[in-house]
This record gives sequence, structure tokens and C-alpha cells, in this order.
Amino acid sequence: MARCARWLWWRLRVVDPLIVVVLGTVPLGALERIAPHGLRLAEAVGRPTRWQGRWLLPLYHPSPRTMARRPLRQQEEDWRVLGELWSMVAGA
Repeated sequence: MARCARWLWWRLRVVDPLIVVVLGTVPLGALERIAPHGLRLAEAVGRPTRWQGRWLLPLYHPSPRTMARRPLRQQEEDWRVLGELWSMVAGA
């Protein structure tokens, strides 16, 4: 992950996304190495947070293993939050 941090930081600067959707703990940790955000997936999932001039939305990776941690209904709601966030950001 340490090797990827520099590449990831460069990509974020080049692409300059309005929203960064983070799918799981590993990518959330990678972003923490770039610029601290203090988020833990279990507490921050589905909650948009401002980070480095953009929105950060942590979500669980959509895999069958995730069902043990977060039921499908909650995951669907998390993805709806992304749609609402996009509508807000794109409309601004």
C-alpha cells in the first residue's frame, strides 16, 4: 500500500474527482496515507465526508462476504446515498 500511495495521490490530482467512492478498508487506508481523514469503515460507511477539497464516500466492497457485515438492504441504501450526493454535487 505504501508503494501505491504516491501513484494514487498523483491520480487524484490529475483526475480531480468531485467524489471519491472508497470500496473497503484497504483503499480507505491508502487514502489515509495520502492525507489523514480519521475514518474507519464501520463507522463511516455511507456517510459522505469532505476530504482534500472533494467528497469521500466509504462503502463496503460489494462482495458476498460483505453480507456478513452489512445486509443487502443497508448496502442498497448506501448506494442511494451516492446517487443523492452526485445529484447535490452535479447540481451545484
